[in-house]
Amino acid sequence: MLKFYVQRCCAPKRLIHAVAALALSIGCLAQSASEPSASAGGNATASGDAAADGESPERNNSPERDNSPERDNSEAQWMQQYMAAQPAKDALWLGEDEAQFVAFWQQAVNPKQLGILLLGDTPATLTGASWQRFFYNNLPLHGWSALATLVPPRGAKPLGDAGTVSEPNSMDGDAADAAAGNATGNDTISDAPSNGSADTAGSANAAGSAKPANLNEEEKTQTRLLAASRYLVDQGARSFAIFSNEASIDLAMNACIADADNCSGIVLWRVPEKTLANLPLAKLQQSRVSVLDMLDGQPQGNLRLRRKRHFEAAEFGNDYRPIVIPPSDDAATWALATKRLRHWLDSTFASQ
Repeated sequence: MLKFYVQRCCAPKRLIHAVAALALSIGCLAQSASEPSASAGGNATASGDAAADGESPERNNSPERDNSPERDNSEAQWMQQYMAAQPAKDALWLGEDEAQFVAFWQQAVNPKQLGILLLGDTPATLTGASWQRFFYNNLPLHGWSALATLVPPRGAKPLGDAGTVSEPNSMDGDAADAAAGNATGNDTISDAPSNGSADTAGSANAAGSAKPANLNEEEKTQTRLLAASRYLVDQGARSFAIFSNEASIDLAMNACIADADNCSGIVLWRVPEKTLANLPLAKLQQSRVSVLDMLDGQPQGNLRLRRKRHFEAAEFGNDYRPIVIPPSDDAATWALATKRLRHWLDSTFASQ
């Protein structure tokens, strides 16, 4: 009797345990069935991330210039819209007919005989916060008149709206020079072009019909750089120094070689070492051009020595000078670079 009573009392507990075990088994089977899909999704996500990071072996990183009609139309459209929408008073049209383009001109108060030609690859580099705009605002304060213009970059995409020229921020003047250890004031030179600009700009300043030129890319760029350098000379510059980065270095060097009588110097802003192999350094040396090489960040290993030897192989000698700037891309770095740049300009072109 006692045995029967125990079996009857324990039966419900055994039933509950059996049901729980069955439910656990069903749950495990469902989870196992879903794991392949999740794994496949994870692999797809990882592949997408790798592609986004540029790890795909099929990705082509070779820089090429965009010579498409869309680029020309977008550039011309931006220039027309910018000049029609209350542009900065230092903006002007240069060139003639279909080769017209927008440039920005800052006349120094007591100009030296060396002018500055700054090359930008997007409207933002001319109108926004950039090293080009920083040099453009600050060098005229110390006697170097500056002209900034747009050139087609490598791998260019259609241009967007650049907006308006922003006023110099607190780092453009006192704070910027204080960061470099040399306060100079934050007034931006914004004098209107002198009367001599009328002959160069011509009716382009009034018309502003920047249509895409029926020229190939090389001809269009050469025409633009020639007009820019001629404008500097017409404004009283005895010669000029051209400033470029990786996007415009080949154009800058070709311009120096083609206009060797007027181009005295070239500044390389963070041009990678691999790019030097494709540059016409021997021809540039024959033009007797001085080179300031601004290296990106602290050089690793013997980078600075390798670059110096690279230019010495082209027989530049004392016409080449490398300097190191911080790796950050901000106003403090630009201010320090400006200070060292002014020292190079003063020591190299003292007679100009």
